[in-house]
Amino acid sequence: MRLAVKRNVYLVIAVLSVILFAVGSFCDQTIAAAVYRPNQPAALVFTILGYVLFFGTFQLLTGALFRQLLLLSQTRIKRILCTFICCYTSISTAVLGGAGLISDSVIGLLFPNTAFGFRHTVCIGLLLFLPPVILGMFMNGKQAKKHLAYSILILLVIMAVSFFGQLIFSSLYSRPRFRITQSGLEGLGFTPWYKPIDNAAFFSETYHLKSDALRSFFSGHALDAVLNLAIFPALAQTFPIWKEKERFLQITAFVLIPPIAFSRMVLGAHYLSDISAGMLCGLGFVILYEILVHNKK
Repeated sequence: MRLAVKRNVYLVIAVLSVILFAVGSFCDQTIAAAVYRPNQPAALVFTILGYVLFFGTFQLLTGALFRQLLLLSQTRIKRILCTFICCYTSISTAVLGGAGLISDSVIGLLFPNTAFGFRHTVCIGLLLFLPPVILGMFMNGKQAKKHLAYSILILLVIMAVSFFGQLIFSSLYSRPRFRITQSGLEGLGFTPWYKPIDNAAFFSETYHLKSDALRSFFSGHALDAVLNLAIFPALAQTFPIWKEKERFLQITAFVLIPPIAFSRMVLGAHYLSDISAGMLCGLGFVILYEILVHNKK
């Protein structure tokens, strides 16, 4: 994608996100009630797809980075160290991805009365998110490129920071999800984004809420959907098999933003302000990635 076109796309996303955030600040409750469709099939498909894409691409890039580090390492000690770091990162990420996938706001929506344990988390995570690491190693090729290794590393760090940053922020800035406000629990009605509740621990303990019930602001799915504008083109640059498909991947990333982001509103997981705030954060990370990678060239 040409630089001018890319900037225009980013500008459109930024302006649209700001407008939607302003609208949501005044009309969150009304819009959420209008679009709420619990367990709507298409919304479930896209919300699961968004999560799988994030962790799947992270693992693909982890495998590619491991291949590059092995090719660039000149000593046996460095290769052993790289192997240890890659194994630890890929396994822990797979388990983390499994935990998120079966959480109450993703697949857990289909099984509200099922208590998934650590065994389920490990099995699902390893089965789904460990194979992409191996696939990424083989797809990367046999040519060592320092700049490619640097680009992959920067993108992986940004993805990790965005994930944990959103998780920590939403844990501290407590806002009940829309579907929770519809359950009739006293004291957990509609809460504007600018008035987070300050007694989240009390409500969680009193009503035995799931860990993510009060983590509405802001949307990690929306953030990840926009972040794909950096991730998908990076896949074309990392894997020779997709080298000629960079434009297609860029368009695909852009097209997937609305269904992945707004599926969360349909399922009652987020409000419009949550979605738009997540999109703005995702755009910020995309721009940060391009600045860091561009300056290195």
